[in-house]
Amino acid sequence: MNSFCDEYIIINHQYLKTKLDSMPTFHFGMHGGKRTVRVSVKDKYGKRMRYESIQGGRRYKEYSDQMAEREKLSKQMDYFDHELKKRRLIVPENISVCPPNTKFDAKLWAEMATGLNELGKGKGYYDNHMNNVDSRGEMLIADALDDLHLEYKYEVLYLLNPHRKIFPDFVVLIPVLGRFFFIEFMGMADDPNYMDNNSSRIENYIRNGIYPGRDLLIIVGNRDYLPTVNAVKRRIISFINDLTLDSVLIP
Repeated sequence: MNSFCDEYIIINHQYLKTKLDSMPTFHFGMHGGKRTVRVSVKDKYGKRMRYESIQGGRRYKEYSDQMAEREKLSKQMDYFDHELKKRRLIVPENISVCPPNTKFDAKLWAEMATGLNELGKGKGYYDNHMNNVDSRGEMLIADALDDLHLEYKYEVLYLLNPHRKIFPDFVVLIPVLGRFFFIEFMGMADDPNYMDNNSSRIENYIRNGIYPGRDLLIIVGNRDYLPTVNAVKRRIISFINDLTLDSVLIP
């Protein structure tokens, strides 16, 4: 299977190391028969401070959420650290990532709301986060994104001009590049009516500055063909590698 390019591995290793070094450490404990979250953090002078919140306490949920975020980033770091060592890569001192020249940045991604699609679901397909997705093809894409340690939102509300609502299948965040991209799955490419409707959808994307190959990845299937998870991964990896190589500067 195609792999992420070396530049993507290096910048993510650097990005995650910086993030984790700046975060508190956490662990669960017990106090008076109740579960607690214990927090350890360094102040600006390097002195370690410790805090604790009992389950049901004022900051228990806040600390628990931060702990879950750290665990998520740590798992990602394990992957990139393994790849860095396996490839015997050396992190250059002056590597830099150009700010994204796009409106599809991390701030807009954070503002995008899910769960607003009025069409509803109920087809029995679920991703690993219990989103009820439309098809087996979308379920495969979600599995591929999870396997690649990529964070996504499913069917967010996005407004096109003039005042047209759409719900892209996936919007995928690449934090280290400060941007996101869209994925659309077309699972009935052999149906003329279906393709006529989706051709109009893609035309609307382009008219609104969302370009295939730069901002939009299209994955296609039909009644007799559904790409495998590995095939989907290859397409996603290739797409991200192109974005990375356009953004990363190594002297």
